[in-house]
Amino acid sequence: MISRAHFRKPHNYLAGVASEVVAPLLRACAGWWCGRPISPPEEWRRGLILGHTKIGDVLYRTASLEALRRGLPACEWHYLAAPDSAEVLAGNPHLASVLPLCPPGESLRIAKGGWAAMGRLGFDVALCTNPESYWMDLRIPLRLRVPNRAGFVHRGLSGVVTHPVPWTRPKPWAEYFRDMVATITGQAPVWPLTPQIFPNSDDRESARRVWDKLELGRRPVMACFMSTRQPSRVWPPDCYAQMLRQVCQDSQIEVVLAGGSSDRQMLASFARDLGIAARVTAGDMNLRAMCCFLEKCSVVFATDSGPRHIANAAGVPVVFIRNLYCAKIETGVYCPNEIDISPDVERVAMAKQEAFLRQVTPEAAARAVLSAQGKGRSGPPRSTLDPWHPNTEPG
Repeated sequence: MISRAHFRKPHNYLAGVASEVVAPLLRACAGWWCGRPISPPEEWRRGLILGHTKIGDVLYRTASLEALRRGLPACEWHYLAAPDSAEVLAGNPHLASVLPLCPPGESLRIAKGGWAAMGRLGFDVALCTNPESYWMDLRIPLRLRVPNRAGFVHRGLSGVVTHPVPWTRPKPWAEYFRDMVATITGQAPVWPLTPQIFPNSDDRESARRVWDKLELGRRPVMACFMSTRQPSRVWPPDCYAQMLRQVCQDSQIEVVLAGGSSDRQMLASFARDLGIAARVTAGDMNLRAMCCFLEKCSVVFATDSGPRHIANAAGVPVVFIRNLYCAKIETGVYCPNEIDISPDVERVAMAKQEAFLRQVTPEAAARAVLSAQGKGRSGPPRSTLDPWHPNTEPG
């Protein structure tokens, strides 16, 4: 029985119920359309991983790719991504290939020529990893006539999912894919949720050049990210300014304002008005090099965006303010190096978010940053043992 609690909007609930009423028909039609029999996981040889294509969402899933490959060693895995999120998957030894066939920022819309490229690979299975609007995932393997489709069914459409994954309650986003991998491989879902990034020697050298150009290293470094591509408000600039001034007043930390190339003008203007020394790096490195750069930092302050998850992969202490539009358990802490200083609210409408964000005082944020910086990293970096050393490759 589908629960109304799984849906935000009544019409989506009614659509889910309707899909279960016609589930036998959907199952028969999908089987006829795909034309190949359903098979058990141990017989799969080529799989497609589908889900949200934004950088953070992809990094959530990287924590379980090693377990997926270990559990089904005879199957090669291909990951559908956008060009920007494909950067963090490059060099991942647990993937046969990365398919950057989705336009940036447009989850699972296939770019020109993408359908033919995927069709030539002849997938045995598709992992539909999105636990929310998973109909968007399912339409792709159906169009490609993939016979095995693993996915969630708590919102309906069980008739087109051949290998259902149990969903019991809201969890951190990274746990949903871990549950899926555990279900199809028969492993216990106990491995860490820390994202994995695998930089190469060029990435390390790029990070080193930026670090040296900014003349860093004499004192502890704090990397600060102020923007997000998510549909939510961020902490106001005046709060950032007060927090950074407080941190510099109470410590010897050097501040680096970081972001993408589109943030450069905003960060440069902010730095000029800040009243304290602050370096700026924006679009100077690819995302894997950014991971190497953050490994050298003492602490990261971030919005709930891609850099937060890159910093988690680097193993550096992270202080963040999460996306207030989402459920707090889904976008809250999922790695031991993180500190969430968000107000205790969730699913806040955009128009009301700034008032709640201002409940996070600059003084409290500064205390959290200094406390995290004092603790140091929680363990060795996940991406590499030495971000500058070209011969240190991940095992």
